[in-house]
Amino acid sequence: MCLIINPNYFFNLKQNTMKKIIKMALCLFNDPQKEIKNDKRFGDLMYQMLKIQEIDNKVWAMVALLKKIAVIRDNGGFSKLIISLKKRNHGQLNEIIKSLETIQEHIERAGRNRKGINRTNRGEEVTTDKVFFGKIFGLPIQTASYWLERQEIMKKEIREDLKDDFVKTVTNWTCINNQAGNFVTCHAGGILKELEKIKIFSEKNNN
Repeated sequence: MCLIINPNYFFNLKQNTMKKIIKMALCLFNDPQKEIKNDKRFGDLMYQMLKIQEIDNKVWAMVALLKKIAVIRDNGGFSKLIISLKKRNHGQLNEIIKSLETIQEHIERAGRNRKGINRTNRGEEVTTDKVFFGKIFGLPIQTASYWLERQEIMKKEIREDLKDDFVKTVTNWTCINNQAGNFVTCHAGGILKELEKIKIFSEKNNN
């Protein structure tokens, strides 16, 4: 039995190998680590998320978060960067891409939605009158402005039905403030977690 080899086989193999080498060489010249390190959006986003988490009144914190996220989402978030990194990825960028995609998910989930929490359109200013939440422990869905205007009254509205051995006093304000706080922790906290991973990645081999 005689093995017949296509004369173009080694030529095509050599071409494909060269293409891979060229592609990997371009990745070295267009260093993703340097690109990410020089992207000012990450530092700004980390600063904003940290400041938002420090706000004691979590309803105000929630509104501040939605304002920031809305602007980022209107500009596409990090979608273009994700596409760019995927084109240059040979496995070395898997972790950074995963972190960016997680941040993008937070941006989408906490973004504008006419039937959701932030009921604004693209480019529209996010105000307390356009942020809706509630529907918890018998409380209705209302605007952030409604809850903020009633907070002093709600602090006196004791919820006997929600007391337990660990929490002695629960008020209607506790319920609303905690709900807003959970939203902030989920999204701002989630974004910060991924930003920390990105920071470590960008500083790796650049010290």
